[in-house]
Amino acid sequence: MTSDSKFSRFFFAFTFLSFGLLHSSISASCDADFFITLVKERYVAPLRAGNAHKWAAAFAHDAVALHNRRPPDHGREAIEQFGQMVSRTFAYKRFDVTVDEVRCEGAWVLTRGSYRSHLVFRESGQDAPWGPEWGSFVLLWEETNNGAWEITLDMGNSNGPEETTP
Repeated sequence: MTSDSKFSRFFFAFTFLSFGLLHSSISASCDADFFITLVKERYVAPLRAGNAHKWAAAFAHDAVALHNRRPPDHGREAIEQFGQMVSRTFAYKRFDVTVDEVRCEGAWVLTRGSYRSHLVFRESGQDAPWGPEWGSFVLLWEETNNGAWEITLDMGNSNGPEETTP
């Protein structure tokens, strides 16, 4: 698949799911608890534990990750390399995620929510330069041919230092 067709697929699914072309945030055929559990078990837990390989396994081979303070990561291998760099350099003093919305449409699911994180350098225990922060995230999931769900798009948006939280 070319990058243009992959982008078009993402754009269509993201637009369709995020702008409410569905009748409600959670469709009748959508098991929101299932996707909340996927976020917690396949994304949050491995990342918090520093297991970049297990974390990256939640992503599709051609996924795109848009994380704060860095260029996009394209593909599971690049996403895993980013996770390895984070786990080598930092420890999570805090990483809490709340899923606020689940939208389903066929083979696509959008999970949206908020996070609070506090990274410290592994060697010194000092705060990361940006300190504790809070923000929002969107994960776009796609169902594979064998019925598994993979993250195809991961977008995080920091709202800044945690002490500015309203």
